[in-house]
Amino acid sequence: SNDDDDDTVLISLQEQQTMEGNLAYLEEHLGMTIEQLRRIVVGYPLLLKMKETNLKSTVEFFVNAMWNDGGSVSNENNIPYDCKRRVAAFLCESPQLLEYNVNKRLKPRLERLRKAKEEASSGVVVDSATSVDEEMLRSVATLTDSRFETWLLPNIDTLESGGDGNEETTKGTQTQKIILPPQRQLNNNNSNNNN
Repeated sequence: SNDDDDDTVLISLQEQQTMEGNLAYLEEHLGMTIEQLRRIVVGYPLLLKMKETNLKSTVEFFVNAMWNDGGSVSNENNIPYDCKRRVAAFLCESPQLLEYNVNKRLKPRLERLRKAKEEASSGVVVDSATSVDEEMLRSVATLTDSRFETWLLPNIDTLESGGDGNEETTKGTQTQKIILPPQRQLNNNNSNNNN
């Protein structure tokens, strides 16, 4: 029969509504373009089947994390447009970040990172203690538990030294602004041992 050659995919009305709803949410709430929506679907096709509540909570998590006040957004209209654009671009670069559980993984790890940053700044709550960048969020989401623990330490050490990567510390050593995840550091160390 010709059924084997048919590329038609049958989906239920509910699945179609889920797909359309998720794409409409990203378009409306983050201002994603058609090209961005294409990139995010190609990078993480399961987005089309995600429960809308899970998608919303994950997107809200990243918006809240990138918005410097560190609090939660009670009114979406208060979110600056550039923050929405930044989150849209971030999720297009790393669409697989949508798969992580907000309450079990992302929130607890982000809280630990912010607490560690606050403690490293001697308990003084400043914007730099609560703000996080895309690389930090990528590490918060993707590192295994043991690598996350290892990754937290150099970030705290960098903060405690007071350097931004461009200043001399009191001991005369420089700190790096960007801390590579442990896996990259291990790869660099291994290549030195092969000589």
